[in-house]
Amino acid sequence: MQASLDFRPAWARTVVVGLALLGVVTLGGCINGQSIAISSHDSSATSDDAAASAADSIASAAVPAIPTAGDVLIAGGANASNRSLASAEFFDPSSGQFFLTGHAAASRAGAIAAPLAASKVLLGGGFSGGASIRQFSLNLDGKVIGSAEIFDRATGAFSPAATMATPRMAFTATALNNGKILVAGGFDNAGNVLETAEVYDPGERKFVAVGNPMSDHRVFHTATLLSNGKVLLTGGATNLSGDTTNSADLYDPASNTFSVSLRPMDHQRAAHSATLLATGALAGKVLITGGGGGSSVFFKDSSAEIYDPASQQFLLLATFLNEARALQTGVFCYLSKPFSEDDLLACIRSALEHRAASGSES
Repeated sequence: MQASLDFRPAWARTVVVGLALLGVVTLGGCINGQSIAISSHDSSATSDDAAASAADSIASAAVPAIPTAGDVLIAGGANASNRSLASAEFFDPSSGQFFLTGHAAASRAGAIAAPLAASKVLLGGGFSGGASIRQFSLNLDGKVIGSAEIFDRATGAFSPAATMATPRMAFTATALNNGKILVAGGFDNAGNVLETAEVYDPGERKFVAVGNPMSDHRVFHTATLLSNGKVLLTGGATNLSGDTTNSADLYDPASNTFSVSLRPMDHQRAAHSATLLATGALAGKVLITGGGGGSSVFFKDSSAEIYDPASQQFLLLATFLNEARALQTGVFCYLSKPFSEDDLLACIRSALEHRAASGSES
């Protein structure tokens, strides 16, 4: 049985879904695609797919290596044949080597991984199956899943966690200070971008719905844990045609609810980065950079903004990235900075002066 997801413009939806599942490989092949089809079986599966599945099975039968503190877990994803993987491995910095570890029950790409405790990781959601490009269309042979598993570093094994109320992929997962995990947004099997969110409770081993939806549907958004324990969710695409938003929500773990930020971002953006600044005069604020925005996620942005949790406002910086970019990462660097703190403060002062001169609301 095959269900055709025919959202318009179809070529744009093909690119957005391909971005979530297959990355640059799919983007290069599907820019002019006309439709996306999801099926339970694909008769065109190649020998490469079979070989990949066999390799995955061999990995599952092997005795898992046991990681230690400081190792890096790499789980799931898509292989060279664009089939989702259930295997996992870890990188050992002391030896500079990768080692196969436990095998998940479900293969998944576009999933989330979030730390539950010092020795456990939650792996959830994603797309399970494969993808192929035929006649300029992206065909997905599988489904978005809602199951989650827990990887235990002590044993190198995965165990069932719980199932989300809504299967989702390309969503965010944020480890909260209370030990729970907030999962938000993404899209489901029908191609609906979601405004809902759930919280995984490791004590109860179940997902609980957040009390209310976000103010917007979001995929390719950001979720940043603030110093006050709340989570800032910004921007994202509101559908799979690439429309973007500048809205922002705050999640409060105490009430398990969302509230709309007092002021939206200055720019619409998706696939951007949001980085909590950890030290100095700007400690506790969030730097938001780049992304795709405006009328479409495909227009890249070189602007940057600062979010202030105290005022719940965004301030557009007077300085720009040297190059417009999307799908980038932003990591606070304790040892060096791309510009000095004085330079950043000067940019903020300049932006404030510009806002005052233009009569903008402060």
